[in-house]
Amino acid sequence: MLVTSRRLDLDGAEHGGTIKKPSDERLGSALHRYGDGESEPPISALPSLYDELEEDDDIEHESVTVTHDSGWSLSAYGGGYVIFGHLDRAETERHMNGVSRDDIVRLWTLLANGDIDAVAREPWKPGYGP
Repeated sequence: MLVTSRRLDLDGAEHGGTIKKPSDERLGSALHRYGDGESEPPISALPSLYDELEEDDDIEHESVTVTHDSGWSLSAYGGGYVIFGHLDRAETERHMNGVSRDDIVRLWTLLANGDIDAVAREPWKPGYGP
């Protein structure tokens, strides 16, 4: 189900838009480890997306990303390093280290369902990190 609403961005700017409700079974897009993009993959595929990080130690291709239709994305790297931010606003970038597989899949699911605020309430640190 898609719902049109008025929401506040994380920086306080109001906007109207369409957000996905949890009954939807698909997410905006996913970027696989070796660069293949996928539009609207099923949410049930998120654990498999994370599993791509455990295939080998390829340092050139070291992340997978889930992006909501609103432009918010969450990239995961091996070892539990994650980056969350808006694709069009670099100043929104934040990160966490040591995040478990289950928590990354949970965050991706929240993002896919349009619950940006819940993702933003996590204990993020500003910027890309070390």
